[in-house]
Amino acid sequence: MNIRIAITSLTLISALGLIGCQPSTVETVNDVYVTPTPASESGDNTGQTNTGGEATPTADGNTGSEPTPTVDDFECHPGWEDAGPNNRNRAQEDREEKMYPGSDCMACHDTGGIGVEYDDGEVEDLFTLGGTLYDTLGGDNPVKGAKVEVTDSTGKVVTMTTNSAGNFYSEKKVVPPLTTKVTGNGKERIMYTEFQDGSCNSCHACVGSAGGKVYLD
Repeated sequence: MNIRIAITSLTLISALGLIGCQPSTVETVNDVYVTPTPASESGDNTGQTNTGGEATPTADGNTGSEPTPTVDDFECHPGWEDAGPNNRNRAQEDREEKMYPGSDCMACHDTGGIGVEYDDGEVEDLFTLGGTLYDTLGGDNPVKGAKVEVTDSTGKVVTMTTNSAGNFYSEKKVVPPLTTKVTGNGKERIMYTEFQDGSCNSCHACVGSAGGKVYLD
């Protein structure tokens, strides 16, 4: 089973989910982002199915001189944020690397997770980095074809390309602390805060400490 899971000079708002959700700097959001209700998934489901209720972001963990977005600034689309080992959807999983956009990849694709395959000593789908990139802080639309570049403490650079669901991931080993930037369509966003954990969507959620989704507009 493959989950190819969700970056971004907004300072990329902590591009990859920080361990302990370390604080990040977020730029002011002046526009009101209205998120459309997603179409329901079809297909057989196993366990619960997430229909995606509306949630509001918080500013916890964010620092900086600029004000942090509040619920009055935008609406955030939770999508499949609560997908995990106990909340699975077969139709989504059939999408493989495009499954569960916006969910925490590492909930299943970490050591011992149900998304990791072990076959004759070979390990597959054990992610070290993963997340979803959108075009707004609220997660209105996925961004395809953007480059997500992560540099580890040894100087090693891992480059990932977002797919049509906005998801990106890597199984390459990295040594924290990490830094990252996202480029696409002539734009660049940099996360200046070092982070320890590559699970972006664990903090970049509607109610996550990052204050919204990973995005590049």
